Amino acid sequence: MIPRRDPLVFGKIFPANLWLFQNMAPGNSSTQVQGPSRGFWLVALAVLGLLVLTMQVGQTGSGSDLVSWADDLNAALATASESGQSVLVNFSALWCPGCSHMEKRVFSQKEVAQVIQKDFLPVKVDLTNPGSTHQRVAERYNIMEVPTLLILSADGSERTRTGGLGAADLVDWLNQHGLSIDSHLKI
Repeated sequence: MIPRRDPLVFGKIFPANLWLFQNMAPGNSSTQVQGPSRGFWLVALAVLGLLVLTMQVGQTGSGSDLVSWADDLNAALATASESGQSVLVNFSALWCPGCSHMEKRVFSQKEVAQVIQKDFLPVKVDLTNPGSTHQRVAERYNIMEVPTLLILSADGSERTRTGGLGAADLVDWLNQHGLSIDSHLKI
């Protein structure tokens, strides 16, 4: 057990508090307690601010989503019926941490974006605002959580779905389900 009044022992374990013990000890006749200067606190605050900024930059990674998302599912389905491609639908919302993670860490990966752009017609359905037309699309496909990714055939029928995935898992999932319906029939 550490004696409470021994400033040397306390200072060895808690060096920042040694100053407090020396200046607040009984018998100290000093009426004005001297502490760290104003300059010290300004430098400490600046260092703390830089630390927080550095942590935030580290979280955002490479930054932005590299996928060119359309926002009109009906137009994408019409294009899919002509091209034979599948439609990848990304249900997301601004308030969703998993969606933000996927945008910053998954869809910002070049390999992910290349697979999506090559094999799919990508559509993002933003569910941030309740009551929007996107909300009706979510109800149509029984979306209960975000992020949710659907692969649709050209007629709008759901082929498969998944929740949020990391970049490697998403590429695997897309490659597994990426062939169009016409390609499945020809095999």
